Amino acid sequence: MEEVKRQQGFTIIELLVALTIFSSVLAITLTAFDQGVNTWKRSLRGMSQQQYVLKREAWFYPLFEQAISAQYVYPGGSLGAYFEGSPSEMQFISASPVLTGPGRTAAIQLRVKANGSGFNLEYRQKFNADIQRGINWGDEQWFVLLEGMKTIRFSYYAGQHLPFNGDVRSVELRYQQYYRDAPEWITHFTAKLEESLPNRVGIQFETANSQTWQWEFPVIYHSDALSPMFGRG
Repeated sequence: MEEVKRQQGFTIIELLVALTIFSSVLAITLTAFDQGVNTWKRSLRGMSQQQYVLKREAWFYPLFEQAISAQYVYPGGSLGAYFEGSPSEMQFISASPVLTGPGRTAAIQLRVKANGSGFNLEYRQKFNADIQRGINWGDEQWFVLLEGMKTIRFSYYAGQHLPFNGDVRSVELRYQQYYRDAPEWITHFTAKLEESLPNRVGIQFETANSQTWQWEFPVIYHSDALSPMFGRG
């Protein structure tokens, strides 16, 4: 009696089951890989944005720390420190301009400017500025320091400022905003009327990916320097 030979290999059904299992495992593996790649890319984008912001923050520290608080003669003959600030623009004098670094004093201007998709923080500087005659910015080039932000706003931490008699209410109503019993954050700052520079400058902004940043920079409060003499031109 002849032995029945056993069939070697897989049946069609077994092969289909194996392919189905393999396809499912491969799909799960590829999905997990894609998710990992996407997470990594998002992480890189987030790190790149953070590095972008932190690098620019570092530029501002010496700019404000070396602001000049010496007295200047303004147009009209009045005397005072030079610093003008609003929520969207500020001007002052610094011994450490962003573009050239410490060593040479320049007039500084920062502004918030709308672009097609948001707001930019723009910067320019001018050597040989003449405060007494008024700064002629001319065609000094603007440089973009922050680009495409949802919002950008400046604020100023003003120190205590009391009149000689110590009573803020005794000051003319139109000037009372420049006097205060205790330090506070304000939206407009005029050094000539405050009789000092702000203690700190704040720059608040929101990035395109909805990250909110709050920068605060200390500003030199007293200066040992004599009133700088600027060349005229």
